Amino acid sequence: MQYTVKLQQELQKLKVDVQNLDLLSPAARRDLEALQSSGLEDIHYPGFLVEIQKPVVNSDLEKLAQELEGLSQTQGNATLGQKLQEEARGLQHLHQEKVLPQQNLVSEIIGVLDRVTYLKGELPTRATHILRNESECFLMREMSYFSQYTAWVREEVTQRIATCQPLSGALDNGRVILCDMVADPWNAFWFCLGWCTFFLIPSIVFAVKTSKYFRPIRKRLSSTSSEETQLFHIPRVTSLKL
Repeated sequence: MQYTVKLQQELQKLKVDVQNLDLLSPAARRDLEALQSSGLEDIHYPGFLVEIQKPVVNSDLEKLAQELEGLSQTQGNATLGQKLQEEARGLQHLHQEKVLPQQNLVSEIIGVLDRVTYLKGELPTRATHILRNESECFLMREMSYFSQYTAWVREEVTQRIATCQPLSGALDNGRVILCDMVADPWNAFWFCLGWCTFFLIPSIVFAVKTSKYFRPIRKRLSSTSSEETQLFHIPRVTSLKL
């Protein structure tokens, strides 16, 4: 949790400098430089914009093609009528393939200029905001992955590993070895040994405690025996001289 807070604080401090962002490729830059050196600054732009807004052709080609087609049907000369129909179809094709795309192109150019002008002012602010949002989304997604991994590890530890399978296995093996293989076959021996040990310890304590009373009795017995031996004097046999 503390690392998440630190990462969020670092992301809040994120700053992106897009002032020197290069939006043009080298080829596009060369084309623009060539256009700049072609005398583009000598163009009268107000008059140029007025001319752009005018129709591409002075007459309506589609209407003219319809008139030619109607005229071809009223002609008595079949050859002339066929040529008029061909001209009408050519004008319709020219209107569909040339005039309409150019008219759309003019509107697209105006739209591109407007969007470029808007993007020039909005790009620094929007880029920083977008990058910050994307970095926060990336952080949240990675933290969710980490949370899922920690939850999986916790579940594995608590549900499987922490059920003490290694420890319980060791305890079971120890119980089998000590109880089933050692204690049960030697049950009577261990029982007797246990009782002997149980009585041996108090007997040692009792012997140590009563040893001080045994010493004066031993001295008294030794002195009495020495006096009794002195009461009976056994004469020694001596040799007689004849």
